[in-house]
Amino acid sequence: MTGVPETLRMDQATAFTFGVARVLRGIALVAVCATLGMTAAPARASESGRSSREATGGWKKFEGNPVMGGTYGTCFDVSVLRDGDAYRMWLSWRPQKSLALVESRDGSHWSEPPTVVLGPRPETGWEDDINRPCVLRRADVYHMWYTGQARSRSWIGYATSADGVAWKRMSEKPVLAADQPWEKGIAVMCPSVIWDDEAGLFRMWYSGGEQNEPNAIGYATSPDGSNWTKYAGNPIFVPRPDHPWEKHKVTACQVEKVGDWHLMFYIGFENEPTARICLARSQDGVTDWQRHPANPIIAPGRDQWDHDACYKPYAIYDGRQWLLWYNGRRGALEQIGVAFHDGLDLGFESAHGRETPADAHPSAVQTGPVRRVIAADDSTKTLAAVAADGTIEWKIPCRQIHDLHLLPDGHLLYQDGWTRIVELDADRELVWQYDAKGNGNATRPVEVHAFQRLADGSTMIVESGPARIIEVDRAGMVVREIPLKVDAPSTHSDTRNARKTPAGTYLVAHEQDGVVREYDVTGKVVWDFDVPLFGTPRKAGHGPEAFGDQVYSAERLANGNTLIGTGNGHSVLEVTPDREIVWKLGQNDLPGITLAWVTQVRRLPSGNTLLVNCHAGPANPQIIEVTPEKKVVWTFKDFKTFGNSLPVVWVLDP
Repeated sequence: MTGVPETLRMDQATAFTFGVARVLRGIALVAVCATLGMTAAPARASESGRSSREATGGWKKFEGNPVMGGTYGTCFDVSVLRDGDAYRMWLSWRPQKSLALVESRDGSHWSEPPTVVLGPRPETGWEDDINRPCVLRRADVYHMWYTGQARSRSWIGYATSADGVAWKRMSEKPVLAADQPWEKGIAVMCPSVIWDDEAGLFRMWYSGGEQNEPNAIGYATSPDGSNWTKYAGNPIFVPRPDHPWEKHKVTACQVEKVGDWHLMFYIGFENEPTARICLARSQDGVTDWQRHPANPIIAPGRDQWDHDACYKPYAIYDGRQWLLWYNGRRGALEQIGVAFHDGLDLGFESAHGRETPADAHPSAVQTGPVRRVIAADDSTKTLAAVAADGTIEWKIPCRQIHDLHLLPDGHLLYQDGWTRIVELDADRELVWQYDAKGNGNATRPVEVHAFQRLADGSTMIVESGPARIIEVDRAGMVVREIPLKVDAPSTHSDTRNARKTPAGTYLVAHEQDGVVREYDVTGKVVWDFDVPLFGTPRKAGHGPEAFGDQVYSAERLANGNTLIGTGNGHSVLEVTPDREIVWKLGQNDLPGITLAWVTQVRRLPSGNTLLVNCHAGPANPQIIEVTPEKKVVWTFKDFKTFGNSLPVVWVLDP
């Protein structure tokens, strides 16, 4: 290869030497692992010894992994090009604080030792360490964007080369810095860049946020590789709290344009030390990202070299198969491995993944910023997740339902009928259930319309009929009981939603009484609010024409006020501790929208209010977000999946 030093060429003689070097490196790795307090993994993992979760979606790990690292210390975060008849890998070499180059004929066996091609320059103030490169070749020029790190911060720099070995920095200063709020003023890193011929632009996907592991992924464009414009809608890719494997962070992506799709290989973090490799796609590379149904596609191998985490993917299609390199970690040591996937088709349309779409045709209509929604409807007996593009990600049957929670671990806590509470994991597998007919209710009528998973792992359950709140442990045993005050007893309508407040009190919406009451742990009423009729006579029914004070929900706000969904009062109220109404959203306050049975209400971090508009008919949205000035910023409507009795919702990424 022209311009490549002899030390980086691999002929048959060097291939033999490389094989011997791997044996010696494997022996030395035992000593390295012992020093780090680890057990050395075997060089070749048995297929039968692997977990079925270790590689999914048609991917298979190379049995000879790891392919680089060991005695060289931590080698991580690579960029690979197919250059002629060889692969060239630019890798991050932590002991040298530098970027190094190795070569391979097959993508699995690499020249050794690595050769440093770009080193640190502490004098610049931002390049104490150099790592996390992205290299592309355009015409006769190699372009590299890389991460410079110093003073617990990260920047992105730019260099060019005629041969991929001798690099010239294009600026003494970084070309990208952390200057947007979501980047926290700390770090931008892990660039992934492609050239767009049609647009005449370099397009970059990068990670931003915290220094140890960034939080999300942004997008920028440049005409020359040096001057970048960040996308106004950044970040474009954020964690999904309902996916445990990426609920904490998403970062370090590689984007490839294949046909009509942009493929994104990325890291999903369950928590700071636990990482897996995932895959998504988007037609424009910016919006409407679809996660792969088999995510995560690469996961740590039990008792293997990548036992603790799998990081930073980089994939190439060679005309026959995909090769995906990644760095795996066991203990403190990171090394580089490779996985393979036969054929170009990566199986986004497969029905064998974890997230099987129930309906590929969009049925939901949203106005404003698009969001993911999990909701349930009494009339259609459906609990479903609706993607931002309106398609149904999954759908399961459910019976009567008046409450729903998405838990921090991605589990769903909901009710399947008036007495059964169910917890499903991210695969919709049952992991816990509770039947309210137990614990003293075998011979008396009982219904449940509210529940909540508490910080200590117990579950609060509010029982209409027995008129009590109980807290139960995972075994279903009662650990606390609080009696409730009910003026007009009704098994079906004693209560609707209730929440335990940060102060340890219980805020309960008493539907039949038309009162919100706050209880201490003894059952004493410490505050209440009688929902007013505002001079309007009561009228039976459920739709917009009905009227009453059958309150559905109450939420204690950070300012000490209480946000109330008034049910058939068709309104949302914000009430002070002195019972003064300081904000009201009435039935006809929103142009073109009529409120009916207002069920769940929620005050968002933005200060906006989210409300569920039940029984309002197909002419009206089922979910609405409004500003304090009563301006509508987002609505959701789907009367194909759900019906006119949608009382509960969980909106993601609001």
